[in-house]
Amino acid sequence: MNGQQSPSSPRSSTSSRPLRGNIAQHISDEIKAAIKATTAGVPESLVQSKRFLPKGDLQTILNLQILKSYLRELFASIEESRQAPEEGAWIGGGHEPMDLDALIDNALTLIAGDTARGIPSRRALLALFLYQRRTGLLAIFKSWLLSKGTKFPSDDDLPFSQQRLEQENIPNQYHDYINDYQSIFTPVVLRKGQNQTFTSKDRLPYIGAHLAEQEGSSGIVYTRKVAPYHWEIQLDNGGYIPAETRDPMILALKVFNGGRSGQEARADFEIERKILEDLRNSNFAHRMILLHWGSITIQDEQGPPIYHSLIFECATYSLEEFLMGEKGVELSWTASLLLAKLVDIVQALACLHDNFDTLHLDIKPDNILVFEKTSSANFDFEWKISDFGLARKRTAKPRAGHLLDLNRSTSKSASLLATRNAGRYQAPEIQQRKSSKAGQKSDVWSMGCVALMVTGFMIDGSKRVTDLTNRLQVEYKNNAGYNNLFYVTNDSWEW
Repeated sequence: MNGQQSPSSPRSSTSSRPLRGNIAQHISDEIKAAIKATTAGVPESLVQSKRFLPKGDLQTILNLQILKSYLRELFASIEESRQAPEEGAWIGGGHEPMDLDALIDNALTLIAGDTARGIPSRRALLALFLYQRRTGLLAIFKSWLLSKGTKFPSDDDLPFSQQRLEQENIPNQYHDYINDYQSIFTPVVLRKGQNQTFTSKDRLPYIGAHLAEQEGSSGIVYTRKVAPYHWEIQLDNGGYIPAETRDPMILALKVFNGGRSGQEARADFEIERKILEDLRNSNFAHRMILLHWGSITIQDEQGPPIYHSLIFECATYSLEEFLMGEKGVELSWTASLLLAKLVDIVQALACLHDNFDTLHLDIKPDNILVFEKTSSANFDFEWKISDFGLARKRTAKPRAGHLLDLNRSTSKSASLLATRNAGRYQAPEIQQRKSSKAGQKSDVWSMGCVALMVTGFMIDGSKRVTDLTNRLQVEYKNNAGYNNLFYVTNDSWEW
């Protein structure tokens, strides 16, 4: 699911509205409003570190029409000089008579940029100076425009280092302002298919607070809205362009930390990413296996990773939510359609086993995601196997550490260092430490449990699914707890 919604930033009418009065003030107000819109719902303590100016809003606020009006205001003193010329009046102390219109056109090119002529954009730099209307910095920017050259700072130079500030002779009194605010105007771009690394100072292009979250076997999945023009796709020639949408892109990010040590979280991340990359690069990949769209690593300023995350297409909902009647209740499904989708994921699991020698070890309705596919002609949906947090090659070494899934279909790792009750959909042998019995049949057991629930749903909807769940309830720990299981077992096993 693309999950695209209306743009969150109210900039759409700026270019068509005539500007009167103080144009610089108007632009400053628009910039502040666009930045504020990116932190709607974000806790106050995080606003300062999360706010940014989206690229789309920057282009709209500083479009050519508005820039032209602002430059005429900026060069007003030159206009007055032209109306009452004095002997020896020149542009910037040069040797050519002043032509205000030509000066504005040249300045427009220097700000908007011209790729064909190798002239970089300076929109973000101007927005930084206009944000709090620092008149001294705007005067410096004006002098750069009047310098009759192109070799002065551009957006490519942001963020400024201390050395660059000094090289450009920017007065010390403005250094703190630039250092405090420049990251707002340099938000990063996420690229599909890339493994990207950013620092804790970089502004990720997420609009507002996360939309939903769910704890999984080795991390937490967040749903995030990415600002338009900050999600790029690769061309056949290897270049990247923004996705063809003016709406925010909804992505699912699986973040690997969850209170685990940095080393354990990194190991989980690298194992899962490696499995997904092997699947993607193979000729046997099944389209009903959910593959990642890239990854992000965030480092602190000294270099050590703070957290890792995998990027995924955002599903409409999970099979668990569908079977329980929480989502998709309005759908006009048929038994034959559900059986066809069940066959799809069975074949996807067989592909994992036969072509990749990979065990999933956590098949359950929560890890089977539903993607609605609606067109003008008909309705359809796809089911995809997701969450390879517990997966491993059959020849791989046992995974170490505590992998805990706190959702309703509790999953436990086969490598836990302590005993515990079984997960609802996991086969009995997965609970046995040192048994070395976990294998393809373990996944088949879990898929059979899913098939039972789907069949029950086809008979009598979510009511039958609930009845099945309640009838499979067993107690453990001397009646001190209970869990919903597909088999009766001890509350602990000797591993």
